[in-house]
Amino acid sequence: RNLFQSDHQLILVNAILFSLCHLIFRNSLVLVLTFVGGVFFAFTYLDTKSTVLVSIEHAIYGSWLFTVGMGAMLAFPS
Repeated sequence: RNLFQSDHQLILVNAILFSLCHLIFRNSLVLVLTFVGGVFFAFTYLDTKSTVLVSIEHAIYGSWLFTVGMGAMLAFPS
């Protein structure tokens, strides 16, 4: 039995929860970017059913953020 009635609900809840997991960074831009990332990750999972591919996608996006100079906002707060 499914927890959500539609894939759209699953994607929205996934994106919200993924974004909230990043509250530790205390940065609203991080919350927005992680919400968008959560949407992408949910689509990838629904398409492939692979948490490995989602993890690789997460690593690629994270590396890209550091490459373009946005990594400082992902530094853990002291």
